[in-house]
Amino acid sequence: MDESGWVFKKEFLEDVRSPRFSKFTVKKEKENRFKTIWFMKDLSNVLRPPPKTGERKEEEADFDMRNLKVFWTACVFFHRFYVFHSFESQSRFPVAVACLFLASKVEEKPLRLSDHIYLYFRVRKNKVLKKTDPEFKDMERDVLLA
Repeated sequence: MDESGWVFKKEFLEDVRSPRFSKFTVKKEKENRFKTIWFMKDLSNVLRPPPKTGERKEEEADFDMRNLKVFWTACVFFHRFYVFHSFESQSRFPVAVACLFLASKVEEKPLRLSDHIYLYFRVRKNKVLKKTDPEFKDMERDVLLA
């Protein structure tokens, strides 16, 4: 790790003595990261539809860039979280939703947590749940605890 605390050396990240590798190999961890980042990309694409203002292409391009910033910021949060935690101890999907939720706040594109959870169920499980459903409440709790 450098002095700023943001850059990690490859040896540190692949140290198999780390608690995050108790059941997962380096290869399996990379695979989990890759799959979850693709899920986050899919979820960030449906967070908010592009504006419908006719022929204003620059407004749509600005929307796409803000959406990408949220995704990129969420990816950084996700990867940094799993530098110090294992996939075994923390389920990756609630963490991914929490990262997108926080990134949307940081990048000033805020959505309610319930919107993120609703979209999670729509994208990942192909379900439409109400806020009162027990499964929805469980996911909300898991995201807040992540």
